Amino acid sequence: MEYELIVYCKCNKKASRWVSWRILNPGWGCNFWQWHDSDSTTPFVKQLLIDLMDNVWALAKENAKLRDSISEARAQIDQQLVQRAHLEQMLVQIVEGSDWRRALAEKENLVISLSDKVKKFEKEILFLLLELFGCGCLVLGMMIK
Repeated sequence: MEYELIVYCKCNKKASRWVSWRILNPGWGCNFWQWHDSDSTTPFVKQLLIDLMDNVWALAKENAKLRDSISEARAQIDQQLVQRAHLEQMLVQIVEGSDWRRALAEKENLVISLSDKVKKFEKEILFLLLELFGCGCLVLGMMIK
């Protein structure tokens, strides 16, 4: 590596040196910029470096796209896990609800049997009232005679 003198800008500050291996360089219109591109390489090496840099940039873009797609896939997986948990909770409620429905059906059968017994007892009460009325009429008839 060769020693070179420090370059100062118009403000008398030390100017940075950049080696540029890009296809599109800013124009040479600014006096502040002085490009230091060593001519010690061949055109083949320069083109090879440009191609390699293009490949690196393309791979970086592809990597960013893949990372984005992975994060989207993770978000979808998380959403599906939440939906699955919700569906499992609903399934548990349905299963528990079927026990509730079975208990309700048993209670309805019990209500039906009890209402049948009530109707039977009402008929017996009516019959007993008729017998009592008949006995009362018989006693009343015997007293009057």
